[in-house]
Amino acid sequence: MPTLRITTKLRNDTSQVERAQNGVEVTTAGGRFQWERRIVGTSEESLSISSDLSNGTGYAHFVNCDSTNYVQVGISAGSYFMRLKAGEPAILPLDNGVTTLYLKANTASVELEVLVTER
Repeated sequence: MPTLRITTKLRNDTSQVERAQNGVEVTTAGGRFQWERRIVGTSEESLSISSDLSNGTGYAHFVNCDSTNYVQVGISAGSYFMRLKAGEPAILPLDNGVTTLYLKANTASVELEVLVTER
């Protein structure tokens, strides 16, 4: 079975608080993934998660490649739970029922990289 390795580090330089997870391994039932880099406009757009991820969605990794504007991400139309500022990345475990992501840029279009893995 395929294995995902996830490494994260979050550090606040002012308070010196740091939290890291090095090489967390998650065994998945399948090795399929969906990757794309797309321009997201200021009107809501949907990104359908491929039905080829037959073992269900696993993790989504986002990178806002813009240098100025933020992008919002949601799992239902018009309802956003995440805001990625310019240059920010995020890793999010997705529930199996998630088949579509909703995206909307602020002020001007942004380039967003999205990788969704199988669980």
